[in-house]
Amino acid sequence: AIPPLLPATIPWHSIAVLPQPDGRCAVLKADAFRALEADAGLDVEVQASWAQRHGVFVTTAAACARPLGQQVPTRPEKCDEFF
Repeated sequence: AIPPLLPATIPWHSIAVLPQPDGRCAVLKADAFRALEADAGLDVEVQASWAQRHGVFVTTAAACARPLGQQVPTRPEKCDEFF
């Protein structure tokens, strides 16, 4: 992924998404990703979910960024900056 607001690409393992039984996902940020956030002066909120539809797994993910210190909305669709 090449988020336009971060100064560099992130290694594929910088974000881990752990599916939960209820369709939500726990999102874990690696130290390398947190370092990029700090270097860019951003706090990036990442949300993911999954569902099974007609025998097929459907996944969704969204991320938004805010300057450090600003509250990040709990729903990404309310963010001004998407990537």
